[in-house]
Amino acid sequence: MQALLELPDQTPPNEINEEILDIFVEEMEEVLNEIITSFHNWKAGPEDTESLKTLQRNFHTIKGSGRLVGAMVIGELGWTFENLLDQIIEGTIPSNGAMSFLIEKVTHLLPNMVEQFKNHQPTPYEARLLISQAHHLTETKGQSLGEFTPPGETATVQPTLIDNIQTAVESLPMLPKIVCKSFEDELMTIFLDEAEEILDYTQLLLKRWQATPHNLPLMKELGRELHTLRGGARMLGISAMGDLSHSLESVLIRMVEGGGTQSNPKLQEVVQNSVDELAAMLGALRSGVSLDMPIELMASIGKIIIEEIVPTPAPTPAPMPASELNDPAELQDPIMQTRMIPFSSISPRLQRLARLLTGACQKQVDFIINGEQIECERTVLDHLVVPLEHILRDAIPGVEDAATRQQAGKPAITKMTLDISKKGTELIIKLSTDN
Repeated sequence: MQALLELPDQTPPNEINEEILDIFVEEMEEVLNEIITSFHNWKAGPEDTESLKTLQRNFHTIKGSGRLVGAMVIGELGWTFENLLDQIIEGTIPSNGAMSFLIEKVTHLLPNMVEQFKNHQPTPYEARLLISQAHHLTETKGQSLGEFTPPGETATVQPTLIDNIQTAVESLPMLPKIVCKSFEDELMTIFLDEAEEILDYTQLLLKRWQATPHNLPLMKELGRELHTLRGGARMLGISAMGDLSHSLESVLIRMVEGGGTQSNPKLQEVVQNSVDELAAMLGALRSGVSLDMPIELMASIGKIIIEEIVPTPAPTPAPMPASELNDPAELQDPIMQTRMIPFSSISPRLQRLARLLTGACQKQVDFIINGEQIECERTVLDHLVVPLEHILRDAIPGVEDAATRQQAGKPAITKMTLDISKKGTELIIKLSTDN
C-alpha cells in the first residue's frame, strides 16, 4: 500500500475573488464539455492524435486557470494529466485502458471538485486518489495505477536516510526569516511558487532531452515552459530572469525551426547551465537579494545561436496565380464548408480569460473582438486557442492602470481590440490597445 500524494493547500476563502471564481466555474464547464467530446472522439479512433492533443490543451487550461483562481488541487489535477498526455503523445507511454479509465473518472469528478472548491469544502479522497493514480501511471510508464491506502488508513513506511536527515533538520532552531518588501505583494508570491514548479519540470524535461536529443515535441515543451516563465518575470519587472528565459526560448525556437538536427551536447550544456542560473536567481529572489543581469551567459547564448544553430531555409514556393488566391469555388466546396467554423466559436473562452486576468491584475480593460463572423478551418482554429491565451496573459497585465491613464488625460478603461480578417487564403489576427 502506498500513501496518497501530498497536494498543495487551497487558497483561503477570504483571499478568493468571488467575481473571478464565477468566471472560473463557467470556464471549467466549457473545458469539461471539450474534454468529453475529445475523449469520445479519441476512443472512437485511437489513431486520432488531434483529439489527444486537444485533451492535453484542455488540461493545460485547467492547470493555469486553477492556479490563477487559487484552486490549487484542480490546478494539480490539470498539471498531472497534461504531463501524462504529453508522454503518451510523444510515445514514451502507451495509451491503454488504464489511461482511459482515469480520464473517464475526470469527467465525473471534475464538476464535484469545482463545486466543492466554490463552497470552500475540503478536497475529497476521490480527488487525491485520482491525482495519485495518474502520477503513478506516468512514473511506471503506463504499467500500473498503484495501490493506495483507503480513507482513514495510513500507509506504513520505513524511514529512509533522507527522512532521518529531514527529521534532524526540522529539530534545529529556526533562523530569523529574511523578508523582502516586495514579497508582501501577493502576485510575487504566486510567481515564486509557479516559477519553482516550472523549473522543476524543466529539469525533468532536460533529462529526457539528453536521452533523446532530437525530440522535437520535447524542445517545444521546453520552449513553452520558458515562455511562461518569461511572461511572469517580465510582468513583475524581474528583467534578469525574463531576459534569460527569453534568450533560452529563442535557442529552442531556432532548433525547432531547424528540425532539431542541430541538437548536440554543447547546446544541451548551455541550456542546462542557463536553467541552473534561473534556479539560482529564484533562490536569490526568495532571500530578498537583488539580481544582476547575467551578461556573460546571455552573450554565450547569442554566440551559440550564431555559430551552432543555422535554421534550415524553407523552399521557395512556386508563385501562385492571383486568380487562385480568392477562388470562390474553393470556399464553396461542400467538403471544405463542413470543416469551416466561425471565429466566434472560441470568442467566449477568450472573453472569459480576459475578464479573469483583468480581475486578478486589478486592471480595467474593455476587450473587443472584431471579425468574429469570419470562418476558418476547424483544426486551425483549435490550434489558435492556446497561443491567443498566452498573448492575452502577456498583454493584459502590461496595460496601464486606471490612475496612470487618467493622469495622462486618457480614459480610465483601456480599449484592447482583437481584429480578425482574411486576405486571400491567409487569416490575419492583430491585437492592439489604445495606448
